[in-house]
Formats: sequence, C-alpha cells, structure tokens
Amino acid sequence: MKNLFVFAEGMNVISLREQKKWLLNEIDTIIKNRGDYIDNKIVIKIPNFTEYIILNTLQSLEDVRKIVEKEFPTSTPKPKKLLNTSCRFTKRITGEDIYYYKPYIKKKQKLLELGKCYYKDNFLITGNYLVKLKENKKDSEGYIPNYKQFFKGDFIESKIIAETFVGYEFLNKDEHFSEYPTCHILTKHNEHYFLDIRFVDIILGFYPNSKMYTAIGGMTIFKINNKIIGLIAPLKPVLGNIEDFPIIIQKGYKKCYE
Repeated sequence: MKNLFVFAEGMNVISLREQKKWLLNEIDTIIKNRGDYIDNKIVIKIPNFTEYIILNTLQSLEDVRKIVEKEFPTSTPKPKKLLNTSCRFTKRITGEDIYYYKPYIKKKQKLLELGKCYYKDNFLITGNYLVKLKENKKDSEGYIPNYKQFFKGDFIESKIIAETFVGYEFLNKDEHFSEYPTCHILTKHNEHYFLDIRFVDIILGFYPNSKMYTAIGGMTIFKINNKIIGLIAPLKPVLGNIEDFPIIIQKGYKKCYE
C-alpha cells in the first residue's frame, strides 16, 4: 500500500481543460452509440485521474453534457487578492446520478453566513464552521457562544485525501453526505472523516498555507503559525471503516492508494 499520508504529489493529474475535452467527447460517443450499452449506469473514466458514473438514459446524458459544457472549468486562475465576500466562484459538477472521487482541487467560494451567525474577535462563527476574517469586523451584540471551547481536544495532523460526490440517491440512504461534494480527510492515525467542501474552500481561500489537525470524531481545525484560524465540524454520523463508505468512495480510494 502507498503511504496514505503523502497525498497525490506524484499522481499524474491531467489539466482541467483536458478533463473537460475528454468528458465531452466520451459523452458524445455514448449518446451516439447508446444501443451498445446495456447497463443502467455508465462509467466514464478520465485516464490516470478519476471516473464519473452517470445514469444510462438519453435525458440524463444530455443533462450532464450541458452541465459539463457550462460549468466544468478549464483553468484555475490565481486571484489578484485574497478571497473576499464579493469574489466570483466556480461550481463543481453535481446532479442526480452523478458520482465521482478524485484529488481535491481548491475552488473559489464566497463566504457563507449560514443559520444563526455571530462575529467575535474577527471570527465568523456559525453552527458548521468558523473562520478568522482578514478585515476588522465589529463583534456581534448580545449573547455570543464560547467558540474557543471547540479548540480544546487532542488534535492530530491530517490531510485532504480527495473530493467526492456520491449522487443524490444517497441523501435519503446515507446521512453522512449532503447535496454538495465533500472532502475526504485522513489523519496520521488512519482515521477517515468527511467535511463539507464549501467550508474547506472558504478557509483555504483565506489561508492557503494553513495546516490541518483533526480530533477523534472529526472536528478539524486549521492553523497558521500555530494559531487557529478556522474550524469545521464533520458531517455526522462519522463513518469508520472504508468498507462502510458508498461504493464509489471505496473504489476511488483503493484505486488511488492501494
């Protein structure tokens, strides 16, 4: 087995432009020759990278092609300044009966003020994640939760293994995954957890050189110069063994790391 903690540095990842071209060509070929496919789901493999699983219906294939044509990025431009609340951002591909597991690629993501939010010590505090803002922000008035209580615990070094989307069909079957892609992370103790990818994008957008540390249960903090600048709560309930994961994650993980 490969060293799981050294992630993807040596993987032969093709460019976004090549991925998009490959996907469009494959979908066009499948639509043209649909009679040759008897399975109810079709696997499209990008060489040396990842695979997508799509429902084998003309409507589904045409819908996926439109999504790829419109939303699949061809490059990852470097922003002229740090991420802010008004930046443009790129969507990831999601949709009914779409599945994938591939190396994480950071995307621009606007700041999300979800549910009841507070500001304290320049932190945005939500029920799902915390992030220290670059600009000065006035503290919220009235009651503010003690956010520092979540910084306590035995955190060990962790890394992002992949980003994955397991399809809408798992929304009713598996509470670990949401309608958004997720980040699969691994600790030095080989513990697997999943985080909402939007929050990862936000924190790494502000602090691209931050280091990750995760406690038992999946609570994950981000540090710069040993100071905590972000925190993400895991998707619950937490999964344990790789055999418990949806099949697309099992296959992608084993293909990349075993």
